[in-house]
Amino acid sequence: SLNGRTLSIGSDTVLGDLFIFINAASYAGYLVLVQPLMRKYHFLTIMPWLLLFACLVNIPFGMSDILTASWTDMPVSIRWSLLYLVVGVTYLVYALNAFGLSRISASQVGIYIYLQPVIVSLLAAFLPNKDITLSQVGCMLLVCAGVGMVVYRKKR
Repeated sequence: SLNGRTLSIGSDTVLGDLFIFINAASYAGYLVLVQPLMRKYHFLTIMPWLLLFACLVNIPFGMSDILTASWTDMPVSIRWSLLYLVVGVTYLVYALNAFGLSRISASQVGIYIYLQPVIVSLLAAFLPNKDITLSQVGCMLLVCAGVGMVVYRKKR
């Protein structure tokens, strides 16, 4: 786990590490398995099916929270935030990934996932009381350099 400036490896982080590994392996599998479909069919044709499958897989984990949420008492700002998460962060990102898979290799699409923390950090700078530190800028530059090296190497 990474806590401030301290990196620790121990038995207390095994479950989290396992979940991160499962997430990465699942995403890699998704990219490889869905790419042939993206090359054969238009990505907007496949997106509803992918999202339906994702909903069916996730219903057992979230249905109780959806049913017990007090939707009428929820502030409008929270509703807008949920809409942003569903449309912007979920649908749009997967649509862009699907579009990319129809045109470039799965490994190249996978590389762009590393840009997410950079984009989030830059967007967070516009929030109140959020500043970007010099070490964050350095990390963002390293991520961009790594992505650039992979993309440049693929073009040669």
